[in-house]
Amino acid sequence: MEVKDETSQVMGSEQHYQELRQRINDGAASLVKRFSAGINRSGIAIALAVVFVAIIVAVEVYSYMKNDFWGFNIWLCAFVGAALVVERIITMIMRHYLSRMKDAATTALQHYQTLMRLIRAHKLRCWLPTAAGVICSLLVKLESDSWPLLIIMSSPIVLGALLGSLMRNWYLDDDFCYDVDQLRDLVDIKGK
Repeated sequence: MEVKDETSQVMGSEQHYQELRQRINDGAASLVKRFSAGINRSGIAIALAVVFVAIIVAVEVYSYMKNDFWGFNIWLCAFVGAALVVERIITMIMRHYLSRMKDAATTALQHYQTLMRLIRAHKLRCWLPTAAGVICSLLVKLESDSWPLLIIMSSPIVLGALLGSLMRNWYLDDDFCYDVDQLRDLVDIKGK
């Protein structure tokens, strides 16, 4: 009788782990796809895009009037180009971690370690492209005498991206965080 109870506990624990693993993998896949799918069609995203374009056009007109049209365009292209390159690199790293998580041969400890690496890469993806864009654009305009103004203009962009990500729990779902905590507890129990 006791052998059957131990066998059913082991099988129940393994089934719980497989279900937990599937939920975590699904959550991680949606996390990777969320930002790489592009701007969604919600009203807020469209309104923010319109405001961003209006600010760019206003700055372009202002810089054209001051005969610094090409200088600003080079700064803007360096910013956008560096941000896009870093975003793509981090997304590729996250896809690598996701494929390692989905590998059936990984143990619970390996799955947890890879998941934590994926979450760290996701946290970097929230603000690192913006920081890289600012740094590259400042390096392009470094010989200019307006670089203190560019630093003043760029620092709120980086701080805003970082604080916005922190306030939204880095865009992580509460259920996903709960599943990660359960996996951590499961790894701690198996490790003892």
